[in-house]
Amino acid sequence: MSDEDLRELKRQIVDQIKHQTRWLRRAPMLIGVLGGGLALLGFWQASGSLITLDALCGVTGFAAQAVLWYGLHDEDKP
Repeated sequence: MSDEDLRELKRQIVDQIKHQTRWLRRAPMLIGVLGGGLALLGFWQASGSLITLDALCGVTGFAAQAVLWYGLHDEDKP
Protein backbone atom coordinates (compact mmCIF):
# COMPACT_ATOMS: atom_id res chain seq x y z
CA MET A 1 0.00 0.00 0.00
CA SER A 2 1.17 3.47 -0.75
CA ASP A 3 1.47 6.27 1.78
CA GLU A 4 -1.59 7.97 0.30
CA ASP A 5 -3.68 4.79 0.66
CA LEU A 6 -2.69 4.49 4.31
CA ARG A 7 -3.73 8.09 4.99
CA GLU A 8 -7.08 7.50 3.30
CA LEU A 9 -7.63 4.30 5.30
CA LYS A 10 -6.78 6.09 8.55
CA ARG A 11 -9.19 8.92 7.68
CA GLN A 12 -11.98 6.45 6.94
CA ILE A 13 -11.43 4.59 10.21
CA VAL A 14 -11.37 7.81 12.25
CA ASP A 15 -14.57 9.03 10.55
CA GLN A 16 -16.29 5.71 11.28
CA ILE A 17 -15.27 5.80 14.95
CA LYS A 18 -16.45 9.40 15.33
CA HIS A 19 -19.77 8.48 13.73
CA GLN A 20 -20.31 5.49 16.02
CA THR A 21 -19.38 7.31 19.24
CA ARG A 22 -21.27 10.56 18.68
CA TRP A 23 -23.95 9.77 21.29
CA LEU A 24 -21.39 8.59 23.80
CA ARG A 25 -19.63 11.94 23.51
CA ARG A 26 -22.91 13.79 24.14
CA ALA A 27 -24.08 11.74 27.13
CA PRO A 28 -22.41 13.91 29.83
CA MET A 29 -24.05 17.03 28.39
CA LEU A 30 -27.45 15.33 28.48
CA ILE A 31 -26.85 14.30 32.11
CA GLY A 32 -25.93 17.89 32.96
CA VAL A 33 -29.01 19.33 31.29
CA LEU A 34 -31.26 16.77 32.99
CA GLY A 35 -29.68 17.51 36.38
CA GLY A 36 -30.08 21.24 35.85
CA GLY A 37 -33.71 20.86 34.86
CA LEU A 38 -34.46 18.67 37.85
CA ALA A 39 -32.70 21.18 40.13
CA LEU A 40 -35.07 23.85 38.84
CA LEU A 41 -37.98 21.51 39.56
CA GLY A 42 -36.67 21.06 43.11
CA PHE A 43 -36.35 24.85 43.45
CA TRP A 44 -39.95 25.24 42.29
CA GLN A 45 -41.13 22.71 44.88
CA ALA A 46 -38.86 24.19 47.58
CA SER A 47 -37.16 20.86 48.23
CA GLY A 48 -33.61 21.51 49.43
CA SER A 49 -32.42 17.90 49.14
CA LEU A 50 -33.73 17.62 45.57
CA ILE A 51 -32.04 20.88 44.61
CA THR A 52 -28.72 19.76 46.08
CA LEU A 53 -28.75 16.30 44.52
CA ASP A 54 -29.79 17.49 41.07
CA ALA A 55 -27.44 20.46 41.06
CA LEU A 56 -24.61 18.07 41.86
CA CYS A 57 -25.73 15.84 39.00
CA GLY A 58 -25.84 18.84 36.65
CA VAL A 59 -22.41 20.12 37.63
CA THR A 60 -20.92 16.63 37.30
CA GLY A 61 -22.44 16.18 33.83
CA PHE A 62 -21.21 19.53 32.58
CA ALA A 63 -17.74 18.97 34.06
CA ALA A 64 -17.49 15.55 32.40
CA GLN A 65 -18.54 17.09 29.10
CA ALA A 66 -15.87 19.79 29.42
CA VAL A 67 -13.16 17.24 30.15
CA LEU A 68 -14.33 15.07 27.25
CA TRP A 69 -14.50 18.05 24.89
CA TYR A 70 -10.99 19.22 25.73
CA GLY A 71 -9.67 15.66 25.40
CA LEU A 72 -11.25 15.22 21.98
CA HIS A 73 -10.23 18.71 20.91
CA ASP A 74 -6.55 17.96 21.59
CA GLU A 75 -6.81 14.62 19.76
CA ASP A 76 -6.80 16.32 16.35
CA LYS A 77 -3.54 18.19 16.97
CA PRO A 78 -0.43 16.62 15.44
